Amino acid sequence: MERRNEIRQRCELDSLVLMFGCHVRGWISDCSPKGLGLVLSEGVELADHEPLVLYCDLFGVLHAEIIWKQDEKIGARIRNWKTAAVSSRIRPYLLQPSRI
Repeated sequence: MERRNEIRQRCELDSLVLMFGCHVRGWISDCSPKGLGLVLSEGVELADHEPLVLYCDLFGVLHAEIIWKQDEKIGARIRNWKTAAVSSRIRPYLLQPSRI
């Protein structure tokens, strides 16, 4: 059963995840204005509700919190989704047809 209020758009965006003074490459597999699906390279294990900072060229800097994990995929809530910079970059992207 779908529990999200907003449907996520599939995408394939390279990203850089920053946490604990380290950075890890990953990719965003889907996104909505308030959340995203993230796959990390290098098999990094993160705890539930772990905060992280994510950067991708299209959206800029996103502050997020891990909500769920399934195998190598992570579901994260975007904490700064209300800021003008994030909102103005994510919403137009979601209105476009899927890039996959």
